[in-house]
Amino acid sequence: MEPAQTISLPPVTGREEAVTEQDQADPEYTAFAIVSPTSEEELRANDGNITVQLSLQPELKSGHAITLKIDGEDGEAIKSGSGMSVALRNLSRGHHTVEALVVDDAGKVLIQTGAVGFNVLRAAVGGG
Repeated sequence: MEPAQTISLPPVTGREEAVTEQDQADPEYTAFAIVSPTSEEELRANDGNITVQLSLQPELKSGHAITLKIDGEDGEAIKSGSGMSVALRNLSRGHHTVEALVVDDAGKVLIQTGAVGFNVLRAAVGGG
């Protein structure tokens, strides 16, 4: 009987490197949401001032910023270390939407919330 033939395979290093590169490409943020106002909430604010509360996991990294879009327009920006709430001032009565985006220093969007619609209720000044 002849001896069994053996072959040697080269080590599989390319796959390990690919996994490492993929791990580095994982998103920097795992969760981002608007906590308040809630969807279709009615907010009594005679002065039109509303506070938007955000939740981001993990916390905002240095060099990144949160930008709010109010009714589709760019609004307030939050830099790292300044908390996770933004005061919106003098909103008109009626329906509004807000969404938030985390951007890096080059302006690339890293993660964003969905848009949340809410209603601002202001006292009507009656005449006559």
